[in-house]
Amino acid sequence: MKEQEIKVSVIVPVYNVKKYLSKCLDSIIAQTLKDIEIICVNDGSTDGSDKVLEEYAKKDGRITVVNRENGGLSAARNTGMPYAKGKYIGFVDSDDYIEPTTYELMYYNAEQYNSQMVICAVHKIDDTTGIVFDDDPYYTLGYFPKTLDNRTFTHYDTKDFFQDFCVMAWNKLYLRSYLEEKQARFPDGYIFEDGPFFTDIYFDMERVTIVRDFLYYYRVNRSNSIVAKGDKNFTDLFYVVEKMLNNLRKTSYFDEVKAFFLRKKFKDMRYRYQVIQNKYKKYYYDRWRKFWLEIDEATLEDEKFKEKYPYTYRNIRLVRENDYFHYRKEFLIEKCKHKIMEILHLNPKVYTFKIGKFHICIKKRPKIFDWWYDNNRMFIAIYWLKVKFDFPFMYTELEDWEDSVK
Repeated sequence: MKEQEIKVSVIVPVYNVKKYLSKCLDSIIAQTLKDIEIICVNDGSTDGSDKVLEEYAKKDGRITVVNRENGGLSAARNTGMPYAKGKYIGFVDSDDYIEPTTYELMYYNAEQYNSQMVICAVHKIDDTTGIVFDDDPYYTLGYFPKTLDNRTFTHYDTKDFFQDFCVMAWNKLYLRSYLEEKQARFPDGYIFEDGPFFTDIYFDMERVTIVRDFLYYYRVNRSNSIVAKGDKNFTDLFYVVEKMLNNLRKTSYFDEVKAFFLRKKFKDMRYRYQVIQNKYKKYYYDRWRKFWLEIDEATLEDEKFKEKYPYTYRNIRLVRENDYFHYRKEFLIEKCKHKIMEILHLNPKVYTFKIGKFHICIKKRPKIFDWWYDNNRMFIAIYWLKVKFDFPFMYTELEDWEDSVK
């Protein structure tokens, strides 16, 4: 196909995904937009994925296979981009797949509005059960107001929900000339690579559009995925967040959004701490603490931050001021406190305790004894003695805590 005829270049990084690769490639080959090229970057696969690529390249002349030594997802995508000849570039991860109309709808949307980037909605598919579900506004474009439909917008229009923005590379179509002008690259050698790539380019874009159709299928719960391993690479998160924070500082509204950004990223870091393999926890924690110690005081010691997210602020201070062993002790205490508070909040008529597989319910006896929580104070009443005790007990952002300890 001649270069001027190629509308979209689809870049597919491939590493040991033989089980999923055919479904992925079949979905791209079946696109209703025929003027595409498919650039498959074999990142040193050892499971036979390379043989699958060779077979498909023989069947469809639009497929180009680029072989390289294993260097990770970022390196594979970066390797593929210079080969692209289309007006637009799209990315598809090789364990995912797309709707037949994906690039037709996104291409004509981009052409209609002269977009530099088009974003579509995403289905999540559970790799274990095969169930497709759309319960997360992060992927469904649920945070985007209707006022952004059928027009272009910039990052200024999304500043209020930027922290909930899906930064993944694969549900977007990019104007190739813009990526080349920005010299856009994914951070080589790092996981969680999409955030820096996205913030590097998004804050300078003048024309972005959305397509609310669900066009991409993102596979979750895959046992051998990079994120499921929980290894030392989780510490890449600190580099990634630092890059995103530096990009965000360049905006005129940084002071408005920094508190929510830090809150969200602290939650991400704490979640990774919970799921990383035990043998790497101390290594991770030491890097985690270093990250927060290096955050400048002006950013962290912000009165709006303290007032709006007191629980998050207190826990950031906990990380900054304690070594690994002290933090584990304090974290356990916090977890126990919040478990008690969860019982009080969620069970107004009974107190429910879970011990192993068993649930024990204790009915409230308001004429004899009761306890409750209200406005950051803990109350205990013993009615037959006609006494009531209360003491301060900070308990805010319950969802924040629950998200981090699941």
